[in-house]
Amino acid sequence: MITIKAEATDLRPRAAMAIHRDHIPNTTTIQEFTTRDSVAIQIQTKEYKIVLATIYMEGETDITPHTNLIESLAAHAKKERAALIINSDTNAHSTNWGDKNNDKRGDEILITTSRNNLNIINEGANPTFENTRLQKSIIDLTITNEEGNHLLSNWKVSNEFTNADHKYIRAKIRIMTNKYKKFKTDKNTDWGTFNK
Repeated sequence: MITIKAEATDLRPRAAMAIHRDHIPNTTTIQEFTTRDSVAIQIQTKEYKIVLATIYMEGETDITPHTNLIESLAAHAKKERAALIINSDTNAHSTNWGDKNNDKRGDEILITTSRNNLNIINEGANPTFENTRLQKSIIDLTITNEEGNHLLSNWKVSNEFTNADHKYIRAKIRIMTNKYKKFKTDKNTDWGTFNK
């Protein structure tokens, strides 16, 4: 396992990504999208290109740089013909993804995802954030393009202990498909022998 984060600066990184050793040879860090608050990688599998990103959106700051980043990632994935999967601590609220409240940040994320044909795939009303003061909300989102949406399954908010106020979000990413080649059989095939 390796961890990818922004180059060392005076500021502590607030986003990172861990990659399993089996995928390291096929993984490239996308430097233009990797900052203190975001990490983006591209994985090349036998059948797909997948762009994975994680974004931290500080709650007290303007969300525009982050929505611009989402748009840039969507454009990059489209250019690369890649699946896109973004996980983000948005510090934004919307009943559209199951939160109890709405705010301007949530509206901006909805506008950005709609304008870029992206999906917010959060399911259910299980909070992704829960602290000791009993505050609960759904502020951690998984955002995909259509290709990314087709590769994800079993998305859920886990109840595992995290030692933090954010819960784990678990999902499976399908790396391989079951592709079958069609071929024409010869009229003279001896099916009795073939089936033995």
